[in-house]
Amino acid sequence: KDTRTGDTLCDPQKAVILEKMEFPEPVIEIAVEPKSKADQEKLGIALSKLAAEDPSFRVAQDAESGQTVIRGMGELHLDIAHHRLTSEFGVQPRLGHVRVGYRETLTEAVEATSDEPALSVRVALSPAAGEQQVAVDVGDMPEVDGVPVAHLVQQGIRAALARGPRSGYPMHGVQGTVSVRAKDDDLPPAASIRQAVVQTIRRALGGKSGPTRLMEPMMHVTIEAPSTHAGALSTDISVEQHGSILDMQLEAQQDTPTYQVYLPPTDEAAQAQDQRMTIHAHIPLARMVRYSSRLRALTGGAGSHTMALHGFDVVSPERERELLAELGR
Repeated sequence: KDTRTGDTLCDPQKAVILEKMEFPEPVIEIAVEPKSKADQEKLGIALSKLAAEDPSFRVAQDAESGQTVIRGMGELHLDIAHHRLTSEFGVQPRLGHVRVGYRETLTEAVEATSDEPALSVRVALSPAAGEQQVAVDVGDMPEVDGVPVAHLVQQGIRAALARGPRSGYPMHGVQGTVSVRAKDDDLPPAASIRQAVVQTIRRALGGKSGPTRLMEPMMHVTIEAPSTHAGALSTDISVEQHGSILDMQLEAQQDTPTYQVYLPPTDEAAQAQDQRMTIHAHIPLARMVRYSSRLRALTGGAGSHTMALHGFDVVSPERERELLAELGR
């Protein structure tokens, strides 16, 4: 009954331990709310079930607006979740605007110290590839209120890096060490230790004028279409979508005896015989919202695409100013 995706079912007497499945972090989000108060409880139950089935689908409460937000790996992912809410759970939710999950990252190494009455905190952080890799050093400090100090420091690190100083988006690609030492045997409360860590990390990051930059999720996009649209698609990817083409491949044509197939010499026949091509490109996720409609218009309905998260790239200074202006920061 309480089994979730990723759980292993086995005989309790013969336990089986399999390698943990790693699921990617969501990169796109949208606000969702019930159409009426009567649907509020049904919507909450339905979203909980969807999240239990799909670990890459997340449900959260926006701290600033109080709205319920659903997060996923792309526009199609959220569209499927919306369809399931309607068809399987009988809920008709209202959806807000799609929001891309940006990140912030450090551009140089930073340090800060905090000298509290009963505690000293030292933070040293630097840029890194990938997710956070911040080590904790608490020496031989005992537990506080039954909780290991290392655990309290980790909570402070997560809280501090959950909102970057420039945009409020989570920090990404940060490594370093947070060292905490007690000045005497009289340790401060758990909340004070967490808060000291949060404040010291934020001081190290330097606020809005600190050495951080905004990052955006980049998608690896695979487009299939007739080769006659190569020019239009290449221009659209490079100029309009601000992407970069990795390669373009033509499908191998098979020789077909002419006595087996006859096509009249018309424009339609020429298009039907046209070679298919595959384009691989990296495109910002923000440009992929509603890209299906654009692709249909560019290819006359003959093109299709798939995408997967490639990683996060630092945005240009111009794009960063636009995004920060939209956020009012």
